[in-house]
Amino acid sequence: YANAYATRYGVEPLRNASVNGKVSQIVARLGEHAPAVAEFFLGSNAAFYVQRGHAVGALLADAEKLYTEWATGRRTTAASARQSEQTQTNFDNAAQAAAMLRARREGKGA
Repeated sequence: YANAYATRYGVEPLRNASVNGKVSQIVARLGEHAPAVAEFFLGSNAAFYVQRGHAVGALLADAEKLYTEWATGRRTTAASARQSEQTQTNFDNAAQAAAMLRARREGKGA
């Protein structure tokens, strides 16, 4: 985390008991993948992370999400999340319409 932070921001990250504790928790959650995921996190331009200056707390809060993005090579952006949500809504609406058509057909055949 410290090396990637210094590369991005040109300064060392603040180190104190709180930060050190969070880094320990990240390592506990991600194990050997922690350094790579931290570097991936610091390379993210997601507004949420950038606005917070890539604070270590954001890395801790999203550790598993960031691991999945790092491991799959697919970042989830707000725009892609909205698109996925809309796709799900469209699918659900189509399934509901199909169920209504089936119910009408079954009702007419009775």
